[in-house]
Amino acid sequence: MLAVPPPVFADELSGELPKSTRDILDEGGTDLSDAARWRFSDLCDTVGAWAAEGLHPALHLAAQSAGYLLLAGLLGLLAGDPYRAYVEILAVLGFGTLSLSAAMQLTELVAATAQDCRTYLTAFVPVFSGLAAAGGQTSGALVYSGMFFAMSGFLSAVIQKLLLPVMQLYFCFAVSACLWDNPGMGDAAALFSRCLHWLLKGCGALFSLVL
Repeated sequence: MLAVPPPVFADELSGELPKSTRDILDEGGTDLSDAARWRFSDLCDTVGAWAAEGLHPALHLAAQSAGYLLLAGLLGLLAGDPYRAYVEILAVLGFGTLSLSAAMQLTELVAATAQDCRTYLTAFVPVFSGLAAAGGQTSGALVYSGMFFAMSGFLSAVIQKLLLPVMQLYFCFAVSACLWDNPGMGDAAALFSRCLHWLLKGCGALFSLVL
């Protein structure tokens, strides 16, 4: 670093980068000269924009739920005693529909994230194990490419094929138990909740053991 000026060194490296790497860097849309002029306030604004983008769906759901429950409460007050019970059932049904829809969207997001992680591991683990083998760590490369790769793929498949469907069933039974006061619905929701907890603990313990 002291012998070669950094701009010259960067120019030499830029000519040796593969085309795929240059395409990825060009797609970012950020120039190093622009990044050099960033200030702390610019970073704070960027982090604030990311936080606002992440909180927008949650705030939208909260506003929808609050507006619906307020309207249902006003209708319940206007309906009177004979019809108030029906208004309460409709309020619970609508709120359960809103919550269940948001929960299903979250489970789909978890499934997509698990698939992205599985794709990333499929592309990254062979490269890393090859580097480890080239550096003389043949046994570590075999363990990493064998046990870690197989177990991470297995856990990803368990999350997508077993854990997320159990979570969706738990949500459905929980909403049904809130709508209809049936002991069987409550017991089914509690059973799926225990299964979900055991599956999460088992996956966490297995992944910790592999690490």
